Amino acid sequence: MNKKYTGHCACGTVTYGFDTQPTFIANCRCTDCKRASGGEMATFVAVPETDFTVLSGNTKSFSYGPNTETCAGQGLDRVFCTICGSRVVSNNLKDGSGIVFVQEGTLDRLEEWFAPKLEIFTRSRPKWARPLDPPQFGHGSKFRVAIRQLPVSPNNGVQNADQHFGHRLVPRVSFRGPLLRR
Repeated sequence: MNKKYTGHCACGTVTYGFDTQPTFIANCRCTDCKRASGGEMATFVAVPETDFTVLSGNTKSFSYGPNTETCAGQGLDRVFCTICGSRVVSNNLKDGSGIVFVQEGTLDRLEEWFAPKLEIFTRSRPKWARPLDPPQFGHGSKFRVAIRQLPVSPNNGVQNADQHFGHRLVPRVSFRGPLLRR
């Protein structure tokens, strides 16, 4: 099966593919992503669950319960390779949004990496880490996303990311003054 975008785990046993051009690309600084990735943040792209295909290998999942102060939202599963243990995706979003968060670092070709559109859960950013260029958003009720490229088609699932995060994603909003930089 040929897919436009492909990726794999660290050892190459788990491979996957999808065709959708991602429009929701985030650097997440929530504590769940930090612990799951072992880094200061995780970068992921959201793709429709119906377009994402595991092409080879076996995976194991770890379920995260509801937590609106992290990207787990209403709950999700982190999916790992059973051989090398590297995380490939997060799926089974308990909100029924129909999206999969693909770890950008698992994409096969560097030219496939997408520039982040936003940085989320920035309250968890350490004081020594500088804010990045994309719009910055903190936790909880202050989390509001303004992304012009958000799809509005009810068929692709990505527009339902607002349901997962428990907040409204607002397309085509102009801001006056600084964005949240906490």
